[in-house]
Amino acid sequence: MKRRILITGGEGFAAREIVAVLGDKYSVTPVSRAECDVTDAGMSKRTIEFHRPDVVIHTAAMVDKVKCEFFPETARKINADSVLNIAGACAEAGAKFVFISSDFIFDGKKTSPYLESDEAAPINVYGKTKSLGERYALEACQRALVVRTSRMFGTRGGNFISMLPGLLKIENNLNVATDTISNITYARDFATALVRLIENDRQGVFHVVNEGECSTYDFAEHLSGMIKTIAVLHSVTHDLFLPGVDVPRYCGLASERAGEAPEVLLRHWKDAARDFFLAGDA
Repeated sequence: MKRRILITGGEGFAAREIVAVLGDKYSVTPVSRAECDVTDAGMSKRTIEFHRPDVVIHTAAMVDKVKCEFFPETARKINADSVLNIAGACAEAGAKFVFISSDFIFDGKKTSPYLESDEAAPINVYGKTKSLGERYALEACQRALVVRTSRMFGTRGGNFISMLPGLLKIENNLNVATDTISNITYARDFATALVRLIENDRQGVFHVVNEGECSTYDFAEHLSGMIKTIAVLHSVTHDLFLPGVDVPRYCGLASERAGEAPEVLLRHWKDAARDFFLAGDA
């Protein structure tokens, strides 16, 4: 019998990428907000009881950093309280719980990559709610797996970095941030590693990002070398895109657990970007 995997936030970018990687090997059920409002504890529990999953991958999240600042209570309900709802239901049902978290749980003051054991010190609402969600996951479900990543891009993404190839083809001038440095993560590589972590029944916290760090400007400049572009890149600060949000200036991630879980080691982002382009994603 195929293992049953339930994915919350089923219409989102990460969920759709994970579904594509899981393929026919598993019985996969993505659920939308209409099908399961994860902020509703009763509905969350009923959904888990009805589908009886072996694994629940919780991708439902409020990822708009600006909106999180304006609506902190809503951000907490979606990014933290929902984790308690789903993870608690998983614990009761004996299911594995998987939570996708972010490099934004750190303050950006380190000068070397953050490791899994580094203490969280978020400086904005998004980061604070994701950090709280991590705590809830690990406390509520003994079999919890928390996977932190950074700046995901791919064919199914609607975020700025995923849309850069198209923008480079049509824009004469393009403003791109240079003042924040972190990893960048190809969604297909991330999803593949996540599935392997699940298959190997890993527990606790893991970092999964493509190797190498860059600014968004660096990424755009690299893509422009592969694309016939008319765009002139202009260096700007993150404030243009995230007004009012205190953003960690350096948030490189590395894994101190790669020895026990080599599946977390991903190729360099430049190699991933090439595949992104050659596969037609760009």
